[in-house]
Parts: sequence; C-alpha cells; structure tokens
Amino acid sequence: MKVYFATNRKLERSASSVGFGNGAQPEPGAFTVGAVEVDHSAGAWVADTARMSLAPELVEESVQDGRPVRRVIRRGSESLFASMRDAALDPATGDILILLHGAGHTMTSSLETAARCAELYSDPQAPLPRDLTVGSVTPQQWMIPFALCYPTNGRGNPIDYFLDRDDALRSGLAIARTFGRLVQFVSRLRRQDRCDTRIHLLAHSLGNFALRNAVQSIVQRPDLKPARLFDTVLLLHADEDSDSLFDPEKLGPLPLFTKRIAIYFDRSDKLTRLSDAVHMDRLGQKGPQRGQEISGLACEVSAIDCSAATFDLVPDSQRHRHYFGARSVVQDIRQVLAGQDPHRVAGREADASRPGFYRIIEPEGAVAPPQ
Repeated sequence: MKVYFATNRKLERSASSVGFGNGAQPEPGAFTVGAVEVDHSAGAWVADTARMSLAPELVEESVQDGRPVRRVIRRGSESLFASMRDAALDPATGDILILLHGAGHTMTSSLETAARCAELYSDPQAPLPRDLTVGSVTPQQWMIPFALCYPTNGRGNPIDYFLDRDDALRSGLAIARTFGRLVQFVSRLRRQDRCDTRIHLLAHSLGNFALRNAVQSIVQRPDLKPARLFDTVLLLHADEDSDSLFDPEKLGPLPLFTKRIAIYFDRSDKLTRLSDAVHMDRLGQKGPQRGQEISGLACEVSAIDCSAATFDLVPDSQRHRHYFGARSVVQDIRQVLAGQDPHRVAGREADASRPGFYRIIEPEGAVAPPQ
C-alpha cells in the first residue's frame, strides 16, 4: 500500500536513503511531502523506508545581477497531490483518509498507523468481516491514506509527552500550510479532472491539539483562509479541552472546515485522564462541555460515548485506541464515514438527556468493561 505523507520533521537525507528525525525543521511552517510503501507482514503493517521517496519539485535556477536566483515552477506538494488525484480517479480507489496521529509516534509508526486505518475504514458501506487481523481485510475500494506526521518522540513517558505537546503547538503552521496547499490544488483543478472522492480527517489524542493549532494558524493569517475541505472530521480520544468547540480561540472555527464532526470519548480512558489532571476537562474523556448545545454549532456534530465498548480486537488496558481495538467502535466509525444519519447508526443509542449525544451498545453476550 502506498501511504502519502506531509511532515515538518527534520529531513535526514543520505546518498542512498531518505529519513526523518524527531526534531522539527528549523524554518517555521516548513514541511516536506512524499510517499512510502507499507506492506503487511507477520500480522503488522510495516513501512519499507527503503521505498520512501520525496515528491519532486521543478526548480528553475538562474543568475541575476551576479546572484543565484531559485524559482520554484512546481512545488513538491503539487506533484504529490497530483499523484493522489490520479489514484482517486481509479474506480478501485475509495476516499482520502488523512491521519493526525497522537503522542509517542515515530515517523515510521505514524505511517504504519495510517495504513491500518485505511485497511479498517475502506469500503465503509460493506459488511465488516469477522477476522480483522492485519492483512485479512480485503476492501474492494481502498482508501488513499495521507499521514500528517508532526515530530513526536516515539516514547511514552510523561516528560516526552510534554515535549510532544510543545511540538504539536509549534507544528500548527506547517499543518495549516499543508491544508492550504491542498485547498489550492483542488480549487485549481479543471472540471474534467475532478472526481467525487471525499476527504476525511481522523485526529487521535494529541493530534487534536495539533489540529487546534493548525485551525488557529489558518484563521489568524491573511494568506490562509478556512475552506470546507473535509466531509467528516473524527476527533478520537481528544487531548483537547472539553469547551474547545465552543471557544473561537481553540477548535471553535473547525465547523468552517467540514460538513460533520464526530467526537469519540471514554470516561475510563486512562491516558486522557492523566492529561486531565494537568489541563482542564478533556474532550476525549468527558465529551463536549456540559451546559453547551452541540446542535448550535455550524455543522453536524455528534458525540459518542465509548465507555461500554469492549476491546475484542486488540487488548488495551488504557482504553485509549478504540478505533484499532473495539469492533463496535470500528463499526460505528465506518457508518459515519459512509454518511449515515447519526440517528440511524446501528450499534448506538441516543442519550435522551443530551441532544446529539449517543452511547455505544455492545451486542448481546458481550462483557462490558469495568468503569
């Protein structure tokens, strides 16, 4: 599988290979784009970094008044998005799925996570097979995975979490400029070159804080403008304030970028609860702030409580990755990506006390986790 990527990680290029370190590129807002082949082996998706390539730029170099002048004729992002557009025109290809990963990822693991997401969420209208091990799902229409890889350290201790959080803050402009380039590319396509491919964004954990900073970079800069680029934005276990969607200085402008938002939270998420001890109430643990009506936001918003979900695919004592480990949540997300009306998504029930809120229901015989 080809996974496309954009990253503001520091480029480490040698004569024979391309790689990226944990630190950020020194120039604010700078990012690099490319693609890598990711294959499944021994029950896991494995990125083949030997087959990682950067998108080519077309550059014109000249000398004016005795000084070298470098003019970019075609950016690498234009080449990359053109490749994604060509892939999207293939009838065997589904939607584009953009991943904003959480804390503790390496460059390689973020690419492998994007491949797993594409495997699980391609063909969202088709029945989900019983066996969901890596390599067992064979969609008829594969999604096009695009990973936004900001520089997290690949380690899970508290000190590195705060370092990752600082990097997520500093990466907002690079992510914003990536979105801006994609909007620009789509808007310039001729009618005959366009297709019906939808673009979805999946932000997990700390990726939601990175998303907040990207959104704020866009609304605060005159050279970038909000555009409804996404069909669906999934906020999973968001390491973000519970009032974020109601605050114009946080994720409040997000409805300007998408048709619908789905928030997945879990009261027993241990990792988000740890973050809650440092910051205000977490969106990923408690859902949108009580006393606020999500129905009043400028796009369709639903909040799904995953506290009753069973990790029947991949055990997770921290309960922080339902989108990988809980079949009931995977099924729910697939229906959301297919465009199902929130009231008609199978496997959930409405919370009568809070409009727009739902609860995951496990099938008969499933064992509910302790709260």
